Amino acid sequence: MSFSKALLLSIASSLLVGCSEGSPLLITGDSQAVGTEIFVDGKRIGVMERQFYSGPSPADHLAPASSLKGGDVFAANVGLRAPRGSHEIAFVHTDGRRLVKRIDVRHEVYIGVSFSEMHISGGD
Repeated sequence: MSFSKALLLSIASSLLVGCSEGSPLLITGDSQAVGTEIFVDGKRIGVMERQFYSGPSPADHLAPASSLKGGDVFAANVGLRAPRGSHEIAFVHTDGRRLVKRIDVRHEVYIGVSFSEMHISGGD
């Protein structure tokens, strides 16, 4: 194997290992949260994506405050991770509104964000 291929493989392996470190952040939000940027300790880690409700969620307790019906739009991002410890999580809406909360990451962290109520739940 050539040096450049080995170096590329090493970099790719490091990136993949880095992505799997930390505890999962499981985030859902109301329809107003779609497109919101997510920051942990000032670093952008993701964007809330549009989802369509099609039945009971595996994480029912994460559903936005209003009850969902089939076809309703909500926001979700469940592929994120954060190192264990205390962190500041911020959600920045496309219109500039911000929601910020201090969270304690020990294991899986379930977070619900509502821009209609201007509130973050979970993460305690």
